[in-house]
Amino acid sequence: MSSLYYKRIGKGKTALVLLHGFLGSHAIWEEYTETLSTTYTILLIDLPGHGNSAVGGECTSMFDMASEVHDIMHNEHISSAHFCGHSMGGYVALALAHAYPEKVHSITLMNSTARGDTEQKKKDRVLAARIFDINPDIFIQEAIQNLFYPPNLAPFHHDVERLKLIALKTPPKGAQASLLGMRDREDMVKWLYECQLPIHYIAGKQDNTVLYTSIEEQIKDLNAHLTAFDNCGHMAFVEKKVETLQAMLRYWETNF
Repeated sequence: MSSLYYKRIGKGKTALVLLHGFLGSHAIWEEYTETLSTTYTILLIDLPGHGNSAVGGECTSMFDMASEVHDIMHNEHISSAHFCGHSMGGYVALALAHAYPEKVHSITLMNSTARGDTEQKKKDRVLAARIFDINPDIFIQEAIQNLFYPPNLAPFHHDVERLKLIALKTPPKGAQASLLGMRDREDMVKWLYECQLPIHYIAGKQDNTVLYTSIEEQIKDLNAHLTAFDNCGHMAFVEKKVETLQAMLRYWETNF
């Protein structure tokens, strides 16, 4: 049985699992659920060491997180679902699909990638984990701002501040465990080529965390759909709120 905090809303015949990214929580999806719950049964989950969920260990792998999500689906008698994962949430969704393919109708990777970390990125994760031992508040303040396309910081000021407050609730040990788990995750691109799982990429052309050029290269020969936004960084669910929601619904309604 999973120990993670989660909420179930909506009464649709088809299930949807929404997974937040690093330093997020289920609360990032607040403005999406009113619309989505009219059509879908939704699971909103706080991943280990985030939101209201306890820290899972010193290094929480993407499979560890996926296993907990799988347990929640089992507890809620949900046999399969569409998944939408922002950033780290996308890594968790891919790990779940790899381990339990029968549970997944499709995955929407929002500002996320099936690629594993580069060697430099792995080093950056370790450095970030160390910073959480020194001054996590300053790291979080800067990290959230850096995820946005700079011209969007002023018009989305209230959203930026709300996301900072959510992030500041993340215990340092939870953040560190997730950073190390992301560092160690597998590259899933070859597997996606082989299984041809339906994938929807939502990308920001000005995303400095998951580069748009890497997504363009990644989707070659994949059973994948790409929605790309100009003037958008790593936070499409805020920076292109209406357009992102429309793209998600259009993808599911058209293809399933």
